[in-house]
Amino acid sequence: MSEEQLEVELKRLLGEEKEPYPHQIKTAQALLEGKSVILHAPTGSGKSEAVIFPFLLGREKQLPPQLIYSLPLRSLVESLGERFREYEKAVAIQHGQKRESVLFGKPVVVTTIDQTVGAYACTPLSAPLRHGNIPAGAISSALLAFDEVHLLDPDLGFQSALLIASHSHRFGLPFVLLSATLPKRLREELAEEFDNLVVVDCNEDDIPVRRTREVNIAWKNSPLTAEDIRQKYNAKSQKLIVVCNTVDRAQNLYEELMKDKPCEVLLVHSRFLPRHRAEKEERLRKELFGKDANEEPAILIATQVIEAGLDISAPLLLTDLAPVDSLIQRAGRCARWGNQGEVLVFEVPHPAPYSKDLIETTRKLLQERSGARLDWETEKEWVNEILNEEAERYLNQTARAAVLSKLSEAAFKRDRSLAASAVREQNLSCKISIHDLEELSADEARLLERIRIPLSILRKAMKEHNVQPFELVDENIFDDESVSWKLSPIQDPDRIRPGGFYILSPSQASYEEGVGLRLGIPGRYTFEFQEKKKKEEPKYKYRKETWVEHAQSTLKAFQDHLQPHYQGVINRYAEAWGIDLEEFLKMIEVMLLLHDLGKLNVYWQKKIGWDGKVPLAHSDSGEKKRRPPHATVSAAALSKLFFDWSQQFMGGTKLGKAFYWAVGHHHSVKAHRFGNYNLIEAWKDAVSAANLAGIVEIIIPQAHGNDILRGPELVGQPMTYRTYALLSRLLRESDWIATKGEEDALLCFEERYRTL
Repeated sequence: MSEEQLEVELKRLLGEEKEPYPHQIKTAQALLEGKSVILHAPTGSGKSEAVIFPFLLGREKQLPPQLIYSLPLRSLVESLGERFREYEKAVAIQHGQKRESVLFGKPVVVTTIDQTVGAYACTPLSAPLRHGNIPAGAISSALLAFDEVHLLDPDLGFQSALLIASHSHRFGLPFVLLSATLPKRLREELAEEFDNLVVVDCNEDDIPVRRTREVNIAWKNSPLTAEDIRQKYNAKSQKLIVVCNTVDRAQNLYEELMKDKPCEVLLVHSRFLPRHRAEKEERLRKELFGKDANEEPAILIATQVIEAGLDISAPLLLTDLAPVDSLIQRAGRCARWGNQGEVLVFEVPHPAPYSKDLIETTRKLLQERSGARLDWETEKEWVNEILNEEAERYLNQTARAAVLSKLSEAAFKRDRSLAASAVREQNLSCKISIHDLEELSADEARLLERIRIPLSILRKAMKEHNVQPFELVDENIFDDESVSWKLSPIQDPDRIRPGGFYILSPSQASYEEGVGLRLGIPGRYTFEFQEKKKKEEPKYKYRKETWVEHAQSTLKAFQDHLQPHYQGVINRYAEAWGIDLEEFLKMIEVMLLLHDLGKLNVYWQKKIGWDGKVPLAHSDSGEKKRRPPHATVSAAALSKLFFDWSQQFMGGTKLGKAFYWAVGHHHSVKAHRFGNYNLIEAWKDAVSAANLAGIVEIIIPQAHGNDILRGPELVGQPMTYRTYALLSRLLRESDWIATKGEEDALLCFEERYRTL
């Protein structure tokens, strides 16, 4: 597509009254040429459209069939997901509070970086662990975009994003990194590290609202007080935004201001119940600080949660001192749509939660240049001056290796907390609820509303205020089929664990709709019970199906429904392994036809009610007899076939292992052992009937029970691991479509787990 044609298409997507910006055209052109992109552009410059538009134009042709767009904050996911729906209906918003695509099945998934990293490590945060390789396959075959990457921990979240992106790069799949405050040195170093990567820098003069915007920033050599807010409100502006570095400080300022309330005052931070926070943010956008806000006077006191994602603005912004990139993000809420604005930066008594060095260097810069106009060129200059040295942390290969090791361990142990710790160690969180514990049962506790807070906050409250939480735990350690919930008292702060759910008595914690959650302060508020979701009855029943019928229908499901979408991705995987495409497709077909070879085990057929004649894949009897594992038996029986085949290609048996594990894990990534098996006498006839007569001599028809080989690791086997993930998704999706029937095709695959 020529640049002129591309510009016409972008204008069509934007709407006839709008013209695409040059940086949007350059980004789209690079992506449609198969190149990866770093897009460096200020807030309000249409960065996100620069990604979704070329995806919509080139999916399943120049680009993969799916876009997975990752962001650091849930608020960003919500707002961007809704924006994307203006251009594409099949958009899913996926995070802990809104799970619209737990298996990453929609064409466009807007999600948090935590969800993406957890999914890639086969430890999905919102789906059962046994299905972990399904979303992992999506990450492994999609166009990946990581937005607002400057907000990611440079040692953890950024390294995880870069690691996943680098694995995409190995297979020739493009990725995008987007930010307004990445230092120049980091952009240049990444361009050197990844060939076929384009750095696109925005020109502020191309963006009308930035051209007409004039914001000055000034230094105030004292901490911000409620009296400062009152004075600035009365003297300069009746729409005013205040940004604090910590929740406690924001709460304290809010309460001080409310003693002599000058106008409507709203407080927004991370420790509100989701429904209350959503109501506040909607009011901010639609009534008080949005583009079409009313003229009513208002003051917003907030924390870092408004640095990105909230489309709000005021002519005056007061903020605690923070690192330069955070200050620039905060300043993006001042005169956002043009005109004049002022940002006043106040001293802080301590640097927390930020680096002391970054706070000191930013303070020095502001002292020297107080009163400067904060345009795009100044923002870039300041970021480069202060953060170029910080780029070393982002480029730290040791940190990336540590994250790789952590994710590999998470994948092997199926440990969600390990995957979470590869994103933001210092902010590992748990969930908190407030309720009277005397009459609360464990089953009732499961339905309580909850708020996420950092582990450190709860641990601190236990030490300083003698808070004693109860944890909701599952005592069943024997199987994965049932749960046994119990409320267990926690007395040791070190026992507070990532992802845990803790209930506190109202005598130990308080909550107010205006102030939010506070620990160690008695209150009266108890959290409400959420409506229990009814367990949906399966929309299908197994029909009696012979083994050969199911093998052939699984292959047909792939050829009819999946191969047309994934063909470009499959081509790139074949190229990465140095294999002829036809040869690669042939082995995929073998995998699909023989994935249930373990069902030809004598013991399995007896359990399903086989009549001794035609072997079955499914029965319509409705009886739920426990049958021996068949997926791991299939892997064991096919191991020699896969390993011998892949010996002739690059990496020896590494590719064969990807097929082996995809088959062994096609019902659960936790499967690791097979029992004694002995294929029925007619197994060769069944395999031959599936058009595979030529390979029967390589199949292992019987063996004593044993463990299957240890699963693929990210450490040392990234190509095997990613190929395993892709093959697993193709196999499990084809198997499910074949089992369900073609009527609902791909929809049934995602809908089955959407409400889990």
